[in-house]
Amino acid sequence: MFVGCGFCNGVTTPGFCPICGNSMNDLGMVEDYEGPYSPYQDAELIEWEHKQNNQGSLVCIHIVECPKCKYQEYMKVPI
Repeated sequence: MFVGCGFCNGVTTPGFCPICGNSMNDLGMVEDYEGPYSPYQDAELIEWEHKQNNQGSLVCIHIVECPKCKYQEYMKVPI
C-alpha cells in the first residue's frame, strides 16, 4: 500500500483545467508559499495542522495552475 502524497512523490498529476481543458501544473505545497521559513517546517507539524484543519483526514494541500489560462486552485491530496 502506498503511503504519502501522490503529488509530492510524483505518482499522481493534477489533471486538467476546468476552464480551458489544458493540463494543470503542480506548483507545490501551500506551506512553501506561506513564509520565508515554511519550506523548512517540520513535516510532522504540517501533517498535524492538516489533520486538525480537515476534521481528522490527513491531506497534503497543493496549489495547481493552468499554464495556458493561469487558473489556480488548491487541491487536497489524501495521504
